[in-house]
Amino acid sequence: MGDVTAAEFKARWGDRLALIGNVQIGEVLAGDTGMIRRWVQDLIETVGPGGGLVVCESASPWETPMKDLSLRNYMAMIEATYAVGRYPL
Repeated sequence: MGDVTAAEFKARWGDRLALIGNVQIGEVLAGDTGMIRRWVQDLIETVGPGGGLVVCESASPWETPMKDLSLRNYMAMIEATYAVGRYPL
């Protein structure tokens, strides 16, 4: 939702700043689970090398109770991060 892509962020500031909150909460709450996994993998491959990446949602899930889809997407984000996001990349 910002005006800078993850690749642009990494090229401009990746050696000085960390990227945090990079999975949009709207996608976690209502998006496609497969897309969440692909987004996380691409994000880690783009921004992860050299450090400076914290994979997390852009806001906390606020649904009470949390919908099944939201929970699946949230878990997909965590599982994809764990599967792909090990240093060194």
